[in-house]
Amino acid sequence: RIERKLDYKKRVHFFCIIMCALLFSSCEQSMDIEIKTNDKRLLVDGEFTTDSVIHTIRLNCPGSPMTGQLQTVVPGATIYVTDNTETFYYIENKNTPGLYQTSGKCCGKGGHTYTLTITNVNIDNDGKMESYTANSIMPVPLKFDSLVSSRGLNGDGNMAVNNWAYYKLFYNG
Repeated sequence: RIERKLDYKKRVHFFCIIMCALLFSSCEQSMDIEIKTNDKRLLVDGEFTTDSVIHTIRLNCPGSPMTGQLQTVVPGATIYVTDNTETFYYIENKNTPGLYQTSGKCCGKGGHTYTLTITNVNIDNDGKMESYTANSIMPVPLKFDSLVSSRGLNGDGNMAVNNWAYYKLFYNG
């Protein structure tokens, strides 16, 4: 019986040594991966709505986490929005480069197709000026008759569980 215990211990010990050797040995292979970090993109952040306000657009080029390059603003662009009837020009803010604003309050009209045009930008620094366009149909604003607010989990006024607010919209179109 003693021989069996010793034989068993030797086997377990040998098995543990083999497992540790396999566990801590590994293969290593070097690979060169080309990561394109010079792709410049133009980020356009803004909106044009049916609200009569001064509309703004920000132009930026994104940074690169791979190279540590920071996000940069894009100054000197020419920007306008048109529906082929009216044209709204954006002027760069003197105090904030890359921030463009309409010269006064303006608003779009629901159902019209608007085209955003951005020109006179050179985001890839190749000496050639690029231009960008995009278009979209302005949604027609919803006209509703009344708005009712009630509080409670199911709009029943019971505040025991959660304090939610529910709104019911009545539209007779």
